[in-house]
Amino acid sequence: MKKKTPVVFAFAFIVIVIGVLLYQSTRTSQNETSNETSNETNNDDLEAMETDGMFQEMENGIENDRQTLVVLEGPTIPLGDLEIGDRLYDPSWDWIFRAGDNHTNSSAAYNDAYIPEEQVKPVVWIIVGENHYDTAENESHFVLLSEEFLFRHQYSEGKNSWKDSMARDFLNTTFVGSFSSLFKDRVLLTKVPNWDTTYDFYHSEDYAWILSKDEYGAGNVASQPTGSVLAYFDLESKNGGPISEDELKERRMTTLMGDKSQAIRFPSRSTYYTNDESISQMENTTGETGSYGKIYKSSYPYRVAINLSIEGVSVSQKTNSDGYYCIVW
Repeated sequence: MKKKTPVVFAFAFIVIVIGVLLYQSTRTSQNETSNETSNETNNDDLEAMETDGMFQEMENGIENDRQTLVVLEGPTIPLGDLEIGDRLYDPSWDWIFRAGDNHTNSSAAYNDAYIPEEQVKPVVWIIVGENHYDTAENESHFVLLSEEFLFRHQYSEGKNSWKDSMARDFLNTTFVGSFSSLFKDRVLLTKVPNWDTTYDFYHSEDYAWILSKDEYGAGNVASQPTGSVLAYFDLESKNGGPISEDELKERRMTTLMGDKSQAIRFPSRSTYYTNDESISQMENTTGETGSYGKIYKSSYPYRVAINLSIEGVSVSQKTNSDGYYCIVW
């Protein structure tokens, strides 16, 4: 019997190696083909979604309690196409919602156990008016009002004049300072009408402010008329109106981080002209005109208004699952 030579063994080894390499090459080719087919299918699905006007809700990398307020991708429409009462948000910046005194997580008026944890998320705005007051830029705009109370803060340490108030300073520094540059560039400096306690009328120039009783459509008993009713709060409004008294009251009510007990009353910009230490309040639990409170004794919840230019601003064509439009930059 002849012995197998080293050449035979070497030849056999080479055949085995070639076979293994050919098998691996075939598997790799099959996988690449499969991946290409999968990618083509996914691209087709995305194109179909865009054609149907559907949206994907995409996280933008911010780790916080943003709930469903995420970037919406898909077809857009001009901001000016929206109507009074529509809601929208800008996912390019977040606000820290806090229920403690002076925008903190603690409160002298409440047991700390009742102060909910802060929330960091975009502000949801309601369109409440259009081209209502003059602006420095003289651009067409919507008046936006925050859907929720954004924070608690003392109104003032001295007189009840809006122009000298702590609330005005906080809004136009800390709050406005939280805006992204994209959003800030479209917020308009607004000439806001006011009266002081000496019956002198003046305009403050603000990027952010709080509404007066007149703008809420509540009228006044002990103060001069301050501005005029906004369309969203107008019983006879041509923009979605007329509305019932009950619906009007409901539109004036909201919550602070979902907790109405933190927002029994809230301030308006209307002064109590027979007492320069009092501010006109609104009743959040009923939506009616409230009493007059001492400006230095309470840390009030605040609902905030701004004027946003509609020129060159787009929003998602459809809303998210909560019914909110998304600003798309």
